[in-house]
Amino acid sequence: MSGKKKWRLAGWLVGLGLLAAGTAQAQTVLPDEQVSEWMACLSKGEEALVYPEQYRATKSGGFVRVKLSFEHADRRPTVEVLSRALPEGMLDLVRSYLKQYRLPCLPAGKTAVAVQEFSFSPYGPQDVSWSAARGVSDLKSEKARSCLRTPPDRVRPSWGFDLASRVKQKNYGNLLLRLRFETADGPPQVKVVYDSAPANFRQSVLDYVGKYRMPCLAAGDEPITAEQQFHIDNTGKGRVTVLKDLDLLQFLGAIKDLDKQTANFDLNTMACPFQLQWVAGMPIEKNRVGEVGERNLNRIELLAWLSGLSLNVPAETMEQLLGQSMLISVPCGEVKLGE
Repeated sequence: MSGKKKWRLAGWLVGLGLLAAGTAQAQTVLPDEQVSEWMACLSKGEEALVYPEQYRATKSGGFVRVKLSFEHADRRPTVEVLSRALPEGMLDLVRSYLKQYRLPCLPAGKTAVAVQEFSFSPYGPQDVSWSAARGVSDLKSEKARSCLRTPPDRVRPSWGFDLASRVKQKNYGNLLLRLRFETADGPPQVKVVYDSAPANFRQSVLDYVGKYRMPCLAAGDEPITAEQQFHIDNTGKGRVTVLKDLDLLQFLGAIKDLDKQTANFDLNTMACPFQLQWVAGMPIEKNRVGEVGERNLNRIELLAWLSGLSLNVPAETMEQLLGQSMLISVPCGEVKLGE
C-alpha cells in the first residue's frame, strides 16, 4: 500500500502519572462565536452534486479538500484546493457546485473562511458524500494575552475550619467559567459552564474574575470570549493524576467506546508527522485541540473529531483530568475505524 499504515485499534490503557499540584487554573481564548453563526446561514443552491456517469464504467473515485473564503454575502466564495486525489472532471463538478454557495448573513467588510471535504466512490452507500463546511476561526489569543488585566492577588477560598465542614467537601472539584468582554473598563459577563466545586470556593472565584478587565478593547471591537477553569484539590496530599504525552495510536487506545467510532483520515495529506495539543473537556464540553507549530487547514476535520472523544476513565479521575493538556504525536499513515 505504498508504505501507508492503516490502523484498526483495540483497547489500550491510558498512560497516567502523578504530579505535585495544588489549586490550579487555566484560561483559553475561544474562537470567534460569530464564525459559527455566519456558517449556519450557508445557502448551497439547488443544483445537486452527483457522481459523473462517465467514470462509473472505470469505477473511478476520489477525494478533495477545499478552502472556501467568503468576502461578500451575495457572491460565491473563492475556492482553494488544499488536497486532492481525484480526476480533473470530478474536481470541475465540485468547483461548479461550490459556485452556488452564498453566505447571506455575512456582514459587509467581514471575511469568513471554511474548509470542506468531498468524496466520490462507486462502492459506498452513497456515490458522493461530503462534510459540513466547517468555519475556521481566527483566534484572538495573542491580543487577549497581552491585554487581559487580572487582580494582583490570588484566589483565596474561604475554607471552613471545623472538621465537619471539611469532611463534607469533595476531594476534587472544578469550576469552568465562560467570560465575555464587551467593554474596556467593565467586568466580563460570566457564565458558569460546569460546577462541581464547594460553594465557598465558587463565590471566591466569581468575586475574583469579576475584577478582570480587557482595556485594549476599543469601541466597536468584537467581544472577546474566554474560558477559565479552576481546579480544587481537597485531599491535602498535594498530588493529582495527570495526563502524559502519547502518540496517536496510544491515545486512541485510551478512548471510551472506540469500537463505536467511525473515522477515515489520510494523515499523509496533513503534512505529517506533526503534534497536537489536546485539552481534556469531555464529557463536560468539547475538548480543545490545537496545532503545535504552523497551522494547516488540512487537519480541520481531524481536530474536530478529536475534540469529541472521551477518555475511558472513571468519573472521579475525570474530575482530576478536566482542563489538563497533553501532546499527541501524529505520524503519517491512515486511520480507519468502523469499517
